[in-house]
Amino acid sequence: MKFGFCVVLLSVSYVLDVHSARADDWGGWGIRLTTNFDPAAESIPAALNGQVVFDCATGTIDQVLSGGKGDFTASGTFTAESGGPVRPDHLPEEKKAHYIGSVNANNEMLLIVIIDDALDATTIYHLKKGDHASLHRCE
Repeated sequence: MKFGFCVVLLSVSYVLDVHSARADDWGGWGIRLTTNFDPAAESIPAALNGQVVFDCATGTIDQVLSGGKGDFTASGTFTAESGGPVRPDHLPEEKKAHYIGSVNANNEMLLIVIIDDALDATTIYHLKKGDHASLHRCE
C-alpha cells in the first residue's frame, strides 16, 4: 500500500499545465501563447501584444514589428526559469527575444523563438488556435 501511494505522489508532481484554453490562446507541445491580436488578420497594429509560457520559461510579445495575412514578426522578452526556490542573488535574467510566426488556413501556427544573445537558442514550435498547451512547468 505504501508503494502505491508513493507512485501516485510521483505522478502527481509532474502535472500538465491546467490553464483552460480560450479563443485567443494558441497551444502546443511545451508552449502556450496568449495574444490580444489575430496573427491571421490582414494587418496587425504594433501596439498589440502577447504572453508566452514555456515549460521552464516565460516570455512577452511587446511590439509587433510587422505582420498581416498570417505572418508576423515581433520583439519581446524571454526569461528562463528553474525548478525549486530562487535565490535572491540568482534571479532569472530577462533577455530580448524575437518571435516569428506564420499561421495557415487551419489556424495552425509555426512559431520561431530567437533569443537575441544566444546563438544556439532558436526553437521552433507548432501551435494551434484554441488548443490546450502541453506544459510541464518546472516550478
